[in-house]
Amino acid sequence: MARYLGSVYKRSGSPYYWGQVMVQGKRIQRSFTRNKATSLEQFRKWRIEIKDNQGVKSWDWYKEWFTNTIIADRARQTKDHYKRTFEVVDRIIQPKLLTDFTPEKLGDFRLQLKKEADEKGCGVFGINKFFLCLKTSLQTAIDNDFVKNIKLKILKSFTATPKPLRVYKPWEINLIFHYAKPIYRAITLIMCRAGLRPDEACNLLKKNINWTTRTGMIEPHKESAGVTAWKPKVNTIRPFTIEDKYLFYALQNLPQTDSPYLFTNKYKEPYTEGALYASWQKELRRINNIIAEDIKHPIKKKIFKQLISANFTGYKLKLTGDVRSFRKTFSTQLEENPKVKNEDISFLMGHRPKGMTDAHYFVKDFEQKRHIVKFLVDIKKIKL
Repeated sequence: MARYLGSVYKRSGSPYYWGQVMVQGKRIQRSFTRNKATSLEQFRKWRIEIKDNQGVKSWDWYKEWFTNTIIADRARQTKDHYKRTFEVVDRIIQPKLLTDFTPEKLGDFRLQLKKEADEKGCGVFGINKFFLCLKTSLQTAIDNDFVKNIKLKILKSFTATPKPLRVYKPWEINLIFHYAKPIYRAITLIMCRAGLRPDEACNLLKKNINWTTRTGMIEPHKESAGVTAWKPKVNTIRPFTIEDKYLFYALQNLPQTDSPYLFTNKYKEPYTEGALYASWQKELRRINNIIAEDIKHPIKKKIFKQLISANFTGYKLKLTGDVRSFRKTFSTQLEENPKVKNEDISFLMGHRPKGMTDAHYFVKDFEQKRHIVKFLVDIKKIKL
């Protein structure tokens, strides 16, 4: 019973009960609740945890050990992530020992970072990265018996709020069609001229395309030579049309590869959905750099002004958006045409109504509705 000795006390100017314990000659104090009985119970549990952690390492020593031992051979970018995380921890938590990472301080750390991100108008991706780095480093300390009983579950990542999808304007599609590399031109057009999802485009096989009928088929495929097993997100086998002349031209001019996949990267490997997002952002930056140079030319500047008309803003022309916006563009362009029914758009996008049989869905309705793509906004050729 000796280890449960101790009590809590009141501190002047504070409404809470406090407790203290000595570790390695250092006095560690913390506050509890306003209720004495509850505070005493919490204090005794905390005192046991602190005593179990006698001989715990200092935070400064551990940072140096972790940097020189655990991540010494990691990439420079990884080391920079941990360095920035430790700097934020020193600023907010200000720990001296590893035992200073109490549930209360970790909770306050999490909320403080969220507050700072909201004030700056930033997303949660950056602060979630801090949480991951701190959890990894503290878990390593626990695994090496440098400390015990750190409640890492408190560092729960915040859920990112997805940004609303934008719709590409016709002049933006024109610029992409003109400036994009053949592979990106084909991928973007199959989404904004045929209504495919990004993961459907990434997993499209050459055998899924019928060049004679100008149609394609979205269907699951099993693992085989050069092919990874895949199922559509909505588990629906559906046809799509490639009769749009711009899409058909782009697909016929794709670089030839030995891969069974229709779209492949520079390593002749299929895209993953995440890699396609990142790769498209790099392609957008490349296009924007070329446009920035072309727009300085007096003759080309006039062509840009005619193409964009009221949207022209001089030298600050810049394309933005991600690959998910192309499917949104497909549906929006058709919705804005009074000759197109909404149910026909939903059909081509793979939104099957309840009770509709596969035979009816795949054969009869597709042949009747595939031709609505002729109502998509025309793509103008740019002669620069």
